[in-house]
Amino acid sequence: MKDNNSTTIWDKAITAVKTVYNFLVKIPISKFCKVILYVLIILAIYSVFNWVNREVNIGAFEKVSEKTLKTTAKEAFIEGAANADSMKVLQKIKESSISDDADNNLNDISLNILNEVDADRSLISLFHDGKYTSGNIDFKFMNECYEKTAKKRNITRVTGYCRDPNKRYEDIPTRDLPIYRYLRQHKEEYFLGSTQILSKIDPEYADRMISDGMSFTAMYYIHEDGLPLSIISVNWKRGNEKFIPDSTTVIKALKTYAAKAFPYLYIEAYNKMKQSLNPT
Repeated sequence: MKDNNSTTIWDKAITAVKTVYNFLVKIPISKFCKVILYVLIILAIYSVFNWVNREVNIGAFEKVSEKTLKTTAKEAFIEGAANADSMKVLQKIKESSISDDADNNLNDISLNILNEVDADRSLISLFHDGKYTSGNIDFKFMNECYEKTAKKRNITRVTGYCRDPNKRYEDIPTRDLPIYRYLRQHKEEYFLGSTQILSKIDPEYADRMISDGMSFTAMYYIHEDGLPLSIISVNWKRGNEKFIPDSTTVIKALKTYAAKAFPYLYIEAYNKMKQSLNPT
């Protein structure tokens, strides 16, 4: 029975091949070539369409912002942590969300003040606790971050791992920063002047600015009840002094943007700001 079935299947296959062959033999070679050409064109169009569709889909997927993905993941994780009643994990995720929000806003603030006062460079420096002595004395350090530069005047950045391999702008001990003490003790909490004047207060900091080509700076100290949070500063390159606005304009801009930066420098202030925007 199996042999009969096998024979029948083979007979049908051979018959089908013969039918196709006889059909093709009867077609003139020119028409046959045209048919083959049309088939190839259709296959090529189909392949191109599939490739374009795949690339568009990949592009659309890649355009999903990293921030959106992070936010979605965090929200899911927060919900899971809340359901598990894991307050420590929940707090860590919330702090991470605040950090992302702070980074984005501080970058914007630095760029905005750069443009408003037509500076060559803007920085928002952050203070942090680094190490403790054996006597439990807290050493504070300063990192200069959120650097923005005037690209229209070809000013290059100086902060960051690749640009600052010697870490001149990272983990600067506040004990080695006379300008930091000056700003803390100065009633109006700002400094505005040339690097020559700055060198009388803090020679090393002034020399570093001069080595970067800067000749004029304005700084504003941000704190919360004596707790150092940041120094926001704008600088102008040697030869670009003509772009410096009058001192009143510069100081006003520093104070304005310091106030805008404050909630993103202090978690308690951040939480209060969010509560005022979203009262429950």
